[in-house]
Amino acid sequence: MHFDAYVGMSITHPNEMDSIWKIDHSNARKGVWWWWFWLFFLDNPKNPEKPLQLMVLWSTKKDRGMECNDMSVHLDKPFLQLERGQLGLGAIACWFFDGKEMKENFLLDQGPLLLEPATKRLVSLTKQKGTFQHRGKRMDVWLEKEGVNMHFSMPLVGPGSKPDVRHNRFFKKFEYRILKLSRLPCRASFKMNGKKQLLKGTAYFQNVHVTRPVIPWVWSIVHFRDGSTLSYMAPRLGSSLVKEDLFGLESKANVVVRKHLEFFHRPTQTMHWFRSFRVNAVRGKHGPVWRVTAKNAEGTLEIGLASYARALWKLGKRRKWLPFKTELLYNEYAVVVQRFRFRMRKKELTLRDVGEGVGNAEHSWGFLV
Repeated sequence: MHFDAYVGMSITHPNEMDSIWKIDHSNARKGVWWWWFWLFFLDNPKNPEKPLQLMVLWSTKKDRGMECNDMSVHLDKPFLQLERGQLGLGAIACWFFDGKEMKENFLLDQGPLLLEPATKRLVSLTKQKGTFQHRGKRMDVWLEKEGVNMHFSMPLVGPGSKPDVRHNRFFKKFEYRILKLSRLPCRASFKMNGKKQLLKGTAYFQNVHVTRPVIPWVWSIVHFRDGSTLSYMAPRLGSSLVKEDLFGLESKANVVVRKHLEFFHRPTQTMHWFRSFRVNAVRGKHGPVWRVTAKNAEGTLEIGLASYARALWKLGKRRKWLPFKTELLYNEYAVVVQRFRFRMRKKELTLRDVGEGVGNAEHSWGFLV
């Protein structure tokens, strides 16, 4: 199946957002996974070259359990239909780059998750609490733990606030559905150890429903100062299933299942699609530097993403019919745009045109069944 089969599937009906508050176990096979994922990019006045970043994830799986960073997550209690919502077991995980250091397990807790479609709210009923709510034309996230209170507020404005839905199926069994909001303005309030801080920036959201197994991938989302966005995705099969091949992403030992890159130029309201691109990594001062080159009928695009912080999520699963534990190592790198150039027939865009860029680049290896 070619990428053309789904690349244009962008659903913007307002009711489409309601799907993120639904969990349907009736036709779900064992291993099906649901998650709600936010990325926040916040200005860092003290060190503009290293913006603050925070990722928060609520997740549940139709399975007995798994491990996350050596924490055992028990998932054998299915979601039960309550009067106003559904209650089940899951986990909340959050890493936070505070401008100086990466705090990988900033939040990491497992326990009951309450999903309330009526109030459009998702809550982790754990000691480390996280709440996500969609109210009218605004979305809010609250995070709480001892000595820390955080609030992120995102108005649903601009092209990036329209839900973009991708859905596909492989070999009649493996399926995924992703709903994403590519870019939202964000205001954040932090209260930590008695001190309060107000910040602003941008946010990215995705709600994912995927069947097992989960295979390795490279992915990135970038937000530019002028409102433009860029993202790419490339799942891979091959040597990346058994070893980390960070500096050999284009190795012949891997087969790219499907790849796509999209660049939305906000000033002209134009989306540029690329099916042909390459991703390579070289060693940089604070981590890998990702070099991406893409081509389409319009021209060529080049971007360089320099890492300045890294978070690792190690996911593990044991199966009775396997003599070993399957593991997926999920690396997330906070990045800034080092270089950008888009050469078209009659025009050229550079980093000076789109402005500074901040984002996140993912690289995973291993597999989970």
